[in-house]
Amino acid sequence: MKQIRHLGELILGVIIVGVTMIILFLNQSYLASQKRDLSDKAQLFQGQTLTQMMAQAKQTNCQVLVFNRKNQLVTSAAGVTAREALPAVLRYQTTGKKQAVVQTRQQDRLAYLMTKRDQTILLLQPKQNLWEPFWPHAAYIIGVTLGMIGLIILVLLGHHLAVERSLKRLKQQLQQIRHSEKMAPALLKPTDRYFDLEQQIVQVNDVVGQAKRQELKRQTDFNQLLTQLTVGVLLLDRTGLVVNSNLASAQLLETKIISRPHPYVNDIQNYHLSRLIKRALRDREAQHQEVTLTLTKEQIVDVHVVWLTADRLAVLLYDVTEIKQIQQMQLDFVSNVSHELKTPVTAITGFTETLLAGAQNDPKDRQAFLQIIATESQRLTSLIQDIIALARGEQRQPKLTTFDVPTLIEQLLPALQPQIDAKKIQLKLDLMAAPTLKTDVNQFEQIVKNLLVNAINYNRIGGQITLTSRLISAGWQLKVCDTGVGIASADQARIFERFYRVDKTRSRDTGGTGLGLAIVAALVTGLGGTIKLQSQLGVGSCFTVVLPNE
Repeated sequence: MKQIRHLGELILGVIIVGVTMIILFLNQSYLASQKRDLSDKAQLFQGQTLTQMMAQAKQTNCQVLVFNRKNQLVTSAAGVTAREALPAVLRYQTTGKKQAVVQTRQQDRLAYLMTKRDQTILLLQPKQNLWEPFWPHAAYIIGVTLGMIGLIILVLLGHHLAVERSLKRLKQQLQQIRHSEKMAPALLKPTDRYFDLEQQIVQVNDVVGQAKRQELKRQTDFNQLLTQLTVGVLLLDRTGLVVNSNLASAQLLETKIISRPHPYVNDIQNYHLSRLIKRALRDREAQHQEVTLTLTKEQIVDVHVVWLTADRLAVLLYDVTEIKQIQQMQLDFVSNVSHELKTPVTAITGFTETLLAGAQNDPKDRQAFLQIIATESQRLTSLIQDIIALARGEQRQPKLTTFDVPTLIEQLLPALQPQIDAKKIQLKLDLMAAPTLKTDVNQFEQIVKNLLVNAINYNRIGGQITLTSRLISAGWQLKVCDTGVGIASADQARIFERFYRVDKTRSRDTGGTGLGLAIVAALVTGLGGTIKLQSQLGVGSCFTVVLPNE
């Protein structure tokens, strides 16, 4: 509407300027015709006497003024003085210009000058513009102008109404598409300037309709899948509103989850789970943690918070209570077995001491028997110590202290030096200068020691061990790499299981119990860290531990 108004104002201005220029042009033509008429009359007066000339001029609505050779007025004319006519006479005498305009008080006059018998004769005729007399001409001009303006206004108004009508129809179609309503055709004519736009809207409506049908089908399939899942699922938007859920999540959280969008804190009453979701929304990163829900009963839930899209977050709740109970039963069993093993170990140790004190008959059999007893005693003792360490590592709460990492590692090396020298292993240390770590110092010491013992036992003669420590963005990193036998890809997934041996024969030769790496994994997990393995069979292995510095 605003553009149309501006266009109307522009057209109106152009019309006014155009009419004005036309009137001025016609007026100039009208004055030129008066001058030609006066010139024609003067030609007729050339051969006449002064008396005849004055009589003829009176009949043709003209006046005659005569100046003598001294430029003195000889004859007079009504309304014209000698002073008013003299400038035209002098200009004629000087330049020879025959046509002039004599300005008087009453009305300007057109003059034609000529010379006859040393006299200068002026033939005068009133100067009349196109709009004089004013009102008859002005009324005609104004009427024509107003008529043209009115016609243009009617044309613009009709155009505006047609455009508004077309736009109103198209707007109605877009609103119907927006609200998923059946779109009524606008039925614009092919000559309408918005006809092509309407065709495009119809095509868009078809595409949008098809996309909505496909989306509805996908949503229906997804809801059916979500309902059948035994894993609890909550779908959140980027603002933390629950937009979808399944029955399993409601059962785990022991609440009734409403279908309309609502804040997730309405359903989740556990602090650790709420904090995990809040951290994922804030950092826009996936989160994973085990959370204990203590409502009507205690449940251990494995929680994964993952981003599905840029605006959808999924909270996956997996009940691992039974798995944890089974693990606890296994742990209790191992603890009980280790307790029972202490009695035979004590007996074997006492019998060995008795034999070594002198109660032996056959020196050859005695020595072999004693050696076997001593070896088995050491093996049983190591087994018991590892089982106890594993049980304590999972049950005991970390006692956090701050200490210097390089110093602690260097204090552990003298006890392992005999084993290192026995296999002629080259030990390389690459420790960051004085980084401090805040964690459980005893558990950390066990982690480093077990990794080094593992690297020594499974290394080759004359091999190499590299121990690296770094302070990284995720926390503190320890890396222990060896050039030993390596681990096959099929065995790497189970290397941290208790009592699992890649090569049982070689493990017996090295004196291992099969619990060293399981102890390391349990301690690292208890401290909130991660452990990763990179290994190639026949090349070596590299264990990377990352602990949070908090």
